[in-house]
Amino acid sequence: MRVAIIGGGLSGLSAAYYLPRGFRVTMFERDRKVGGRAQTSSSFGGEEGAEFLLGTETAIHSLLKRLGIPCYRIRELVGVRFRGRYACGSFRTVAQQLLPRRSAKAVKSLLALTPRYSKYSTAPADGWLRKKLHGDREAMAFLQMILAGETCAPLNHLGVRFLLGCLYSDSWYRIRGGSGRLAKTLRARCRAKGRMTLKLRTHVESVRESDGAVTVHWSKGGRRSQARFDGVIIATPKGETLAGMRPQGHFHSYVSVLLQYRRAWWKEENPSLRKGFVTGFYSDGPLNYVQQASRTPRGRRTLRILLPDADRERAWSNAQIRHMCFAGLRDISSLSEKPIRSRITRWPEGLPCVGREEQAGKEKAKPISKRVYLAGDRFGEWPSMNAAIVSGKQAARLLAPNLTKLS
Repeated sequence: MRVAIIGGGLSGLSAAYYLPRGFRVTMFERDRKVGGRAQTSSSFGGEEGAEFLLGTETAIHSLLKRLGIPCYRIRELVGVRFRGRYACGSFRTVAQQLLPRRSAKAVKSLLALTPRYSKYSTAPADGWLRKKLHGDREAMAFLQMILAGETCAPLNHLGVRFLLGCLYSDSWYRIRGGSGRLAKTLRARCRAKGRMTLKLRTHVESVRESDGAVTVHWSKGGRRSQARFDGVIIATPKGETLAGMRPQGHFHSYVSVLLQYRRAWWKEENPSLRKGFVTGFYSDGPLNYVQQASRTPRGRRTLRILLPDADRERAWSNAQIRHMCFAGLRDISSLSEKPIRSRITRWPEGLPCVGREEQAGKEKAKPISKRVYLAGDRFGEWPSMNAAIVSGKQAARLLAPNLTKLS
């Protein structure tokens, strides 16, 4: 049977990987390579999109083990630069070191709720948080800074349960060789089975079901084509639109910046801040998250900078974004040297806004019909690589038996 998978991100690749034998897959991807947000820069080391996975995300750990891809734990602590001071530790420890006593106490009382986050509602979190913190501005600014980096969304788009879940302490892991390694390995495994055709730089225009089949219309290089399939898995942010439905929810954009320096450049007197560049830290300046992405044998270093909720910055030129990063780094540290190379990646459809949806985490894949399913990390409890893999797997497991019955 012929199945079309629209979108070559982790959800689409996972669906192709988990479809049983007897299904021939045609994958449509609008980019020049598969992987979606799981992209690792090939020119110099660093993640352009997804980077971390959590210890509690069992699906991706199980898949990595199955594929023979190692991952390693990097930290359980968080680094924070707030109001010109830096600290590293748990959220509670950092708050005690950086905030006034009253503000730290308010944050501590909030963090005490996080182990039971699943019991809370998806009601808007902004008003609830102000009330819980008794209007404390320092505590509010501290938490907004961290939540912006965790979700790439403004506070008024988050729900109470989602907010508390983001603050819950967990172990952080990273894929050895970068998140792009997972996407490449999945593609290789699918193609090795001899049943996946990949169509890159292809724009799918619509998906229409009729007469016991699903017709996919697409264009490439100005030329339009169409083909009929037994079933379709749509793993793109515009899934409902392609299926002729009203879009549900939206996505928060962000910008990822990689800056490569010629040599070891930091001269910080504060050893904690030196360590912070290695482990990564949140900042209350324009650069929300800063981390050393890699170090080459010749001593060159790459910094990764995250600009969340970046509708404004996404419209800027590369020169404007680089200038803002240079100025932000000078404010944070003694860094004055300019990088020798840079790479700026804009993600207009970055993280899905699931923080206030009642169904977030309940559906793993969404059925449009018995022949058409939607998949993506927006159907997980959190938008993550794990959620994308689970959703793709679920879509494949639901579609396959339906097509067998319909045949």
